[in-house]
Amino acid sequence: MTQQQLADACGCYVTAISKLENGHRAISGKWLGLLSTALQVPKAALLRTEARDGTEPVDCDIVLDSMERTILRFWRGLPQEGQDYVLRAATTWAENTVRGGGGALSKVG
Repeated sequence: MTQQQLADACGCYVTAISKLENGHRAISGKWLGLLSTALQVPKAALLRTEARDGTEPVDCDIVLDSMERTILRFWRGLPQEGQDYVLRAATTWAENTVRGGGGALSKVG
């Protein structure tokens, strides 16, 4: 598939595809969705990069915006005990607020 064909399938200009391909534009959640649909591949396939030492490819994180990046950084900095606590608190909040107390969300161990 040429860059022009990919641009047509994504509904954008070929210069945008060129910038993505050359690393001059960051891949966003929106672009990830457009490209995976146009190329008919899973989103994760677009985020795999070859390790420099020739070992197996490594997966990259999919972060849609700065809020998700902040949450992910916070989450990874927590010890397991902290992650368990935050998950229980978020689950309780969701069950009582978002779901109206219906208990639709599964309980955390």
